[in-house]
Order: sequence, then C-alpha cells, then structure tokens
Amino acid sequence: MTLREAYIYMLGILDTYYDITRNNELGGLLGGLSLFGPNPLGERPLDPASWDDWTKAVRKITSNDSLDDLQTLQATVSLLKEYNDNQGFDLKEVINFVQKQIDKIIEVRKTWKPNLR
Repeated sequence: MTLREAYIYMLGILDTYYDITRNNELGGLLGGLSLFGPNPLGERPLDPASWDDWTKAVRKITSNDSLDDLQTLQATVSLLKEYNDNQGFDLKEVINFVQKQIDKIIEVRKTWKPNLR
C-alpha cells in the first residue's frame, strides 16, 4: 500500500472499532483524522497536522513509502500511542485492540507455509 492507501486502511480499522464500541476518545480523534475533499484522490485530513503525524508514525516502522498490512497496523499503534501519551487522548483500549490484530498476523505468518508445488 502507498502511504495514502495505508492511511485510508488505518481510518477504516479505527472507524470500524468506533462503530462497535462508540469509544468517545477515539471519536474525538477521528474527527481530525477524517478525510474531506471532492474525491478520494483529492481528500485531505480535516486536521492538516494529522498527515504529518501519520508519516512520522510510519517512519518509526519503515523508511519505505510502501507498507504491508502488518506495517500499517504497527504504524497505527505508533500514531495512537503518540496521541495517547502526548496529546491527552485515552486510547489504551484502542491500542490494545490494534495490537491484538498485529499479534494475530504475526502468529499466522509464523505458522503459514506456502504450497510451492
């Protein structure tokens, strides 16, 4: 995924978690992270600093501009921890949820053996 595609993927995960839990802290954060614009290619985060925060979180995981699902989730945790630790949001439950998804992917990757026939 590109950085932009990974951002949209991250928003989808957080939106889904919000829809299930109605976590007020996450709801407040999603307001700034949400995209607006005339079309998907022209959309930008409502809070322009959100994109900078996202790229910083990604750079903690990889220097590449292409991410896989695991890297995207790891960057999501990094972003959530930044907001939790330094910007006054209480996102521990959300962080735990995303971390569990990471753990599941890692476990599957450890045991998965491709059929090379």
